[in-house]
Amino acid sequence: MFKIIAILQEKVEEQKLKNKVNRVKNCIQAAKLQAETDLMEISDKRIKAVESLKEKETTDVLNELIHIQHKENSIKTQLSELDQVERFLFEEIQQKK
Repeated sequence: MFKIIAILQEKVEEQKLKNKVNRVKNCIQAAKLQAETDLMEISDKRIKAVESLKEKETTDVLNELIHIQHKENSIKTQLSELDQVERFLFEEIQQKK
């Protein structure tokens, strides 16, 4: 094999690897952004639920607020797990020789 082919093949493989790593980073960022957007929507829903006390039964509003709280807790757990996965994947390690 010619030296130029060997060098270029290595560079192509290196670029493919970098692209794959970037795709993983982008997916994590997109998931975090979606979760943060969902948290903002939950905040709005909570306000609307409290405002609905004027028209709805108190128990119905409380149940709705509990459901909203469960959803918020779930999203926060997802964000925490995403952070843990990201730290795991992008942790600096020493290469063994």
